[in-house]
Amino acid sequence: MKLNQHYSEAVWQQARKYHHLLHSGMCEPEQKQQVKAWLSLDDKHMQCFRDLEVMHRQNRYSSLGEAAYLKQRTKKPSHKKLANPFSLLAACVALVSFLLVYQQVSVSPPLEFKTARGEIADFILPDGTIITLGAKSHILVTQNKQQRKVSQLTGDAIYKVSKDPQRPFIVTVNDLDVTVLGTVFEVLKRNKSIKVEVAEGRVNVSNRAFEEDLIASESVTVSALGEFSDISTNQQKQFASWRSKRFSFQQVTIAEIVGVLNRYRQDPIQLAHPQIGNQVVTASFRLNQLNQFLDALQVSHNIQWHIDSMGVIWLKN
Repeated sequence: MKLNQHYSEAVWQQARKYHHLLHSGMCEPEQKQQVKAWLSLDDKHMQCFRDLEVMHRQNRYSSLGEAAYLKQRTKKPSHKKLANPFSLLAACVALVSFLLVYQQVSVSPPLEFKTARGEIADFILPDGTIITLGAKSHILVTQNKQQRKVSQLTGDAIYKVSKDPQRPFIVTVNDLDVTVLGTVFEVLKRNKSIKVEVAEGRVNVSNRAFEEDLIASESVTVSALGEFSDISTNQQKQFASWRSKRFSFQQVTIAEIVGVLNRYRQDPIQLAHPQIGNQVVTASFRLNQLNQFLDALQVSHNIQWHIDSMGVIWLKN
């Protein structure tokens, strides 16, 4: 049984299958892509799907069954009566609903990239942009004809952005936006701060209250309260030093240092008491020099450390 003579039984059956799938609440992203491709293949597919959506809406709010609707749908139009206002309203509601459903089908799910503990990896986006993720880092990428957006959820990332004047590249971290056209920069997301440093080109860093433009060798740190630090000038050789597992911390808490190191180490560092983590230090060292750093903490802050039988490093007063 088909809705009318404009599309075949095969089109009707396929549209019905996809329509039931979309309304089942169990449609996977890959299936949505299949629906999208089928709808864009032929205008008749779209029209059939639209008719099904109208039928779905009318059946929900009336006693009409599918057979009754099909019979009603194929009747010749009458010119003696004005259209029922309720029918016009129902049709409008159905069309809006259909457009919303189709919009959901048309939006591709974001690409997801993440790394494991201790892993550093490169990823190439569809536009040619190269992203290097530090250990235990996680991003979501949305790219289409209108925009290029990245949501950096955790960790460290270097962005070597492919130039495209028509589509600015935006990295969002919490409520901070980093906007570029083509450049190389890094974003470090910490527990209580976000650091943006530029190696090449220029970026704009902004939130609801502040905004700064950075050029090569400049960096800015944004606090948990959204406040911007003064712009710092850095040496190029220090850019993204975490790639070689060298870390530099300027007046940060021990808790933040431990949080970063634990992403790059297989065996964790633990604090015997939370108050230890509140102490502020400045340090620069390679990961294979961790013992020297811990020995220095023992001298400067009277923090003792030992390794238990499971390989866990414990810090205590």
